[in-house]
Amino acid sequence: MKFADARNGWIGTRDKLFATHDGGTTWRETDIEIKTAEPAWSLTVSEGTVWVAATQADEQTAVFTSPITRDALTGPIEVSVPGAVGPYPVPEVSATGSRAWMVVTGRGKNGARLVDATWTPWQLPCGSSGPADWHAVSEKRLVALCGLPPSAEGSTTRVVTSVDGGVSSPRPGSCPRRGPPRPCYCPPMPPIWSPPSMNAC
Repeated sequence: MKFADARNGWIGTRDKLFATHDGGTTWRETDIEIKTAEPAWSLTVSEGTVWVAATQADEQTAVFTSPITRDALTGPIEVSVPGAVGPYPVPEVSATGSRAWMVVTGRGKNGARLVDATWTPWQLPCGSSGPADWHAVSEKRLVALCGLPPSAEGSTTRVVTSVDGGVSSPRPGSCPRRGPPRPCYCPPMPPIWSPPSMNAC
């Protein structure tokens, strides 16, 4: 479920997408043309547009867009994400302004990004395992969480930030965690993908 504001929202169920424009009082099935492989919809809102991503039955990822105030879906735009193999890869899309990014999780994680109206492969941060979590703050700034969640036994976690829309990737680096969870951002990192704080662990 995703709401853009107090009136406009969407729910995806298997191969159907429902929309409300009255705050959830009534819901209407949209005319989205897709047969999904899994009931895993990804929805994000940016500047009056809702972006919808889902995996089709042939495991190809498809993206649709629509104004948030009415049901006028355009698409599908099929996005090729090399290496995103199943069974049933699950996409996650994020958009801001005219740019968008997608992480597809199957047997591994792979990405694509939209620049100048063209989707191209995106080398994900955090190495081959991809980010544990990520967010597009603006058209240029992305924040990614790398590594595993903290635990009593300790783990390795770092937060990295891109200031060029995710073009560059960070060098391998880690932040050893011991004891109770606490904020932990460790250098060294390159200037493009860099930690938000230089506090040592």
